[in-house]
Amino acid sequence: MLKKIIVHIGYMKTGTTSIQNFLLAQRDALHQRGIFYPDKPNHFDLAHLHDKRGRLRTDYSFEGATPEDARAQSRQWFDVQIAACRRAKLHTAIFSSEALPRSRPIDFAALDAELRGLATEVTYLCYVRHPWAMFESVYRQRIKTGRTTFAALQAQPDLINVSPARKLAKLVDRLGRDRFDFRVFDRDQLVGGDVVCDCLSVLGLSDLAPLATGLQDNNPSPSLEALYLSDLLTQDLPYLVNGKRNPARAPMPQMSFVKVRGRPFHPLTASIEAARPNIEDELALFRDTLGITFPERAEPISVAKFDLEAARTWDESAFRDLAHLINDMSLEISALRKDRHRPLLSPLSKPDGWQAGLRKLRTLLRR
Repeated sequence: MLKKIIVHIGYMKTGTTSIQNFLLAQRDALHQRGIFYPDKPNHFDLAHLHDKRGRLRTDYSFEGATPEDARAQSRQWFDVQIAACRRAKLHTAIFSSEALPRSRPIDFAALDAELRGLATEVTYLCYVRHPWAMFESVYRQRIKTGRTTFAALQAQPDLINVSPARKLAKLVDRLGRDRFDFRVFDRDQLVGGDVVCDCLSVLGLSDLAPLATGLQDNNPSPSLEALYLSDLLTQDLPYLVNGKRNPARAPMPQMSFVKVRGRPFHPLTASIEAARPNIEDELALFRDTLGITFPERAEPISVAKFDLEAARTWDESAFRDLAHLINDMSLEISALRKDRHRPLLSPLSKPDGWQAGLRKLRTLLRR
């Protein structure tokens, strides 16, 4: 039996990808310390192991799978990982899946029971951020990933709502507060001012912290121009078609858009006003039920309407950023060659140069 299993459960928008990528990159170093980390960064499979209803949507590897198939696929992967851990005679296993907080409490408890049959101690590590910071980040994320558009938000300002405290409170009620190690995702409260360094401290691996210095931000905040690019792509290639992910759309184009420099993006004032009651409820839940308090934080800066005209006035350096990004991005587009991208720079001197460049870009982003 293992001595300990530690499950990092996010929460989303708290540096999860950075933690996962670092632990995967240091897999051999962890192994030398008696610690097992699986063979891929994000372990969505954990969330599917006991998902009886099959309503969880995690990553593309489960696209179109029935609940039975998703559980079988996850079971096969999980059993292989546990077997590898046992063969290596390691004492601790670390898993990471930010999909787990979306599980039903009964399914989460079933997973916990299985894990407790494998290890003497099972704990859950979870980073949480101020609800206003979470709201602002999710607001940008929904546009960036194509789950909503500028037009939809303008028409329905209350479209974005976040409730991590509600979800986490249900899991805590099921397992007990002592099973969870909650950490506040705030630079002033993180060890070393960095979430990876803080996580290493919690895991007793502070000696690896120097390797985390200067790591690239895996999910930087996108500019207004970057989000406008994503919005245009979504208009041509919707994220969802008939309730399912659009097979004609490359999986993660927005991750290349985020590097496009430009003006800061701010949510709508109407959205802030609509979210305020929920944010106040979330803060109370964090404080009274989960025992978590956050540093004081002002409401996000907001705008009366999205300034899309500003997003349309790019300079040549922004276009050059785009051209280089398209050359480098991996979007599952076949036979991309650099000479096919050069036309992006040539229309700049024409009156409709911006639109011509975008038309070219949108064509390239199709599968």
